[in-house]
Amino acid sequence: MKQATAHYNDREAEQAIAMLHRAVELTELVPDEDPLVRRQAYQAYYNLVDYYFETDRPDNAKPYCDKAIELSKALQKTDPGESEWVRLTSFSHRLTGRVALAQEKWGDALEQFTAMLKVRESLVDLEPGVARRKQELGDAHTWIGEAARKDGQLDKALKHDAEACAIFASLMEADPGMFDYAIRLSNAELR
Repeated sequence: MKQATAHYNDREAEQAIAMLHRAVELTELVPDEDPLVRRQAYQAYYNLVDYYFETDRPDNAKPYCDKAIELSKALQKTDPGESEWVRLTSFSHRLTGRVALAQEKWGDALEQFTAMLKVRESLVDLEPGVARRKQELGDAHTWIGEAARKDGQLDKALKHDAEACAIFASLMEADPGMFDYAIRLSNAELR
């Protein structure tokens, strides 16, 4: 995994993708009952999706999106109270939604981003005092807004963009020094 990241950082995407395929092969040789092995496999699938997406090959990414979602849900079953496993599921839905957007499959994108929103709402319930969870919730609303706009559902887009703005504004109010919230609010308001 580290070698794949190093190749990718050196702008050697093909070598990085080859290393990740090798990592997936290796994790399949180890019994997958071990959550750490599943976590490593998940990371390999997630990175494959990300690297394929970043190299303008979203069609190649789709099977790995499905596998990442499957693994993240399996991890949740091993320890349902562990928020990290729940977060992995939300990240998988986000990547799958991004792939659908790139393929101009607006309905599929909306479905994935809505699933991400539900997962992120549950994370806010699990960890209500964690600002990062609220930021991720605002990001989910932003993604739904974008997909709804592309699908011609302007009322839905406006509703989710307004939700994102409200979340980012409350985060800014709570922590005015956090510049990232201001950027997210500004981007949401521009939509």
